[in-house]
Amino acid sequence: MAQRRFPRYRVDVPMVVRKMGAGMTGDARGQSVNLSEGGVAVMVSGGFLPGQVVLMELVLPQSHQPVRVNARFCHRCDSVSGFEFLAAEPHVLESIRQACTGSAA
Repeated sequence: MAQRRFPRYRVDVPMVVRKMGAGMTGDARGQSVNLSEGGVAVMVSGGFLPGQVVLMELVLPQSHQPVRVNARFCHRCDSVSGFEFLAAEPHVLESIRQACTGSAA
């Protein structure tokens, strides 16, 4: 079994997943199952295509405003979808890192 680049943490935060691209519109509300610096597993309705890029808005515990990050849909298992973050800005990564380490305490 392949080892992950970043550890996962149980972080339960609300989010909005926005489909992007020509002819792909619509927002889906979801709830994270776990979070890492590299991506998120989320319970969200709606179909996503393999490799589809979305814009995620996560409401992290220490943030007053949602953080926004582009992500790629990787897989779905039952009702949980996995997304990989794409080129997140440094301040977004720091907010995600803080949410992860805060949950480990």
